[in-house]
Amino acid sequence: MKDSLFHLRPEQLAILLGTGAACGEKQKVKAEALAETLRATLDREIPLDATASDSLPAVLGAPCTELLPHRGRSLGEVLLDSTTSLAALTLLKEYAKELVRRNRSDQVKAATTAIYYASIAAAVALHDTKITGHGYEELASYFSSLVEKSWLPANLKGLIERAAEACRVRASDRKPKEKRRSNGTA
Repeated sequence: MKDSLFHLRPEQLAILLGTGAACGEKQKVKAEALAETLRATLDREIPLDATASDSLPAVLGAPCTELLPHRGRSLGEVLLDSTTSLAALTLLKEYAKELVRRNRSDQVKAATTAIYYASIAAAVALHDTKITGHGYEELASYFSSLVEKSWLPANLKGLIERAAEACRVRASDRKPKEKRRSNGTA
């Protein structure tokens, strides 16, 4: 790189550096807002009232009897509970997927995408079962990217990290083993 910044006057350099700092500040504010949106969604009681437009039955267009044992509990509690059934996790995954599709807000989309992947991660980490068509290698990559997000709560981050590791193990188990070339020695 040529001496492109050295010809700037001090006030010009200050403006340039200030612009970079403002960009970083905007990213920080955006991450904090996203963290709050996700936290509020996770703390919210699982919406099972069929008359509410954003409830699971209304969004999915079907009764959600698999979630009835979790009535009164928060979405975050249900995602982290090892006794939550695979059927319930699948419903939560489909619910989040539909909310992503319906929303225009980037914050809500990011938060519900995190819930979508957290549902899949819970199935993998807590039940050793995949509830998606994504491959294990692909999931490990998605999960690893998600845990790097500063706005992800620690308890969800831990669950997703466990799922990422389980997926890496599963992916390596599924790769064809290289055949040794036999040259007379074992």
